[in-house]
Amino acid sequence: MKRNRLHGLRASLGSESPEMSSTPLHLRYGLHGLDVSVPTDRLSAVLRLRPVESLADPDAAVEEALRSPLASAPLETLARGRRDAVIVLCDVTRPVPNATLLRPMLDALRRAGLPNEAITLLIATGLHRPN
Repeated sequence: MKRNRLHGLRASLGSESPEMSSTPLHLRYGLHGLDVSVPTDRLSAVLRLRPVESLADPDAAVEEALRSPLASAPLETLARGRRDAVIVLCDVTRPVPNATLLRPMLDALRRAGLPNEAITLLIATGLHRPN
């Protein structure tokens, strides 16, 4: 009886049976990745990164994006007249160029009239281990 329930659980989770085809995938996980096999009937798409050219001048690109964002007023305009601001930063487990992004954001907030004491930096650690 116990064996049948376990077999039913495996089947409902998508484990392979001899007649079921699967798609092997390599996930970017940990230091070396993780190889998995996903039942083809449970896979709707595989999303892959497209190669893009590096920015010639990342600092200038960030400054321009803050001055002329796509669907918003510039950060400096949004911050003008406010009492305080919070900047949420990714922690070291995410490949985000915080060093490139933070200074221009702080500069824009200061130009808007916010003193350093009114700006809070919040490190977003999520639910993973503390760093």
